[in-house]
Amino acid sequence: HLGHPPARSTVGKYFRWGFQPVSKDLTTAYVWYILAEQDGVPEAAYMQHLIKPEMTPAQIAEAERLAAE
Repeated sequence: HLGHPPARSTVGKYFRWGFQPVSKDLTTAYVWYILAEQDGVPEAAYMQHLIKPEMTPAQIAEAERLAAE
């Protein structure tokens, strides 16, 4: 992956909480946490663990599909 791996986790936080300039989107947040974890960011797996109970199975499946693209 390209980019700065810790930034991927930060982007996930923006989408999780809906920090400006983005709207809250748990699916997109989960995608960014998956990508950050794949790039070796230690907190990313923990963040996935925290956000997962707030998501539906369909949202999780969609996030996993998007992260795999």
